[in-house]
Amino acid sequence: MIHREELNILVHPETGDDVADRTTHSLWLGEKLELNVEKLAPKNAPANSSLGLQH
Repeated sequence: MIHREELNILVHPETGDDVADRTTHSLWLGEKLELNVEKLAPKNAPANSSLGLQH
């Protein structure tokens, strides 16, 4: 195992679906922590929607 000491590390891909990348397609090194994915953009969401930006 990697020498991560007490760190819990989330490893995930970058497919464009921020929610699935960090939930379904991820793995944890250490304890699995609960993630707040409210601000992440799911696939097919407008790029600025998760940032609350307006045009």
